[in-house]
Amino acid sequence: MTQLTGIGIAARDNVALSQSELAAIVADFPTLATPARDGGRLAYLDSAATSQKPNCVIDTITEFYERSNGAAGRSTYELADRATAAWDDARAAASQLCGRPRPAAGIYQKCH
Repeated sequence: MTQLTGIGIAARDNVALSQSELAAIVADFPTLATPARDGGRLAYLDSAATSQKPNCVIDTITEFYERSNGAAGRSTYELADRATAAWDDARAAASQLCGRPRPAAGIYQKCH
């Protein structure tokens, strides 16, 4: 089974989420917790344009900008070193996720 976000919900084929599972996902994505114009539940279906980010991604991006924002791979000062390390870690994690033996220079997705 595949893990969804960091909240311990496993993916299942053709099985609807329970109300508690749905609530856990909505709680992990702050944008989805905001009400729609009509006061109802907000639904976001434009994933081709962008995607909503879970709290763990927002927190990681914020931490990067607060502590490591530098010219990754281009300089040798401390912030650039931190940015380069974060960049290399992200590439390694993405390569592992894609089943590659080592970090790739780029990751491409083929659209059908």
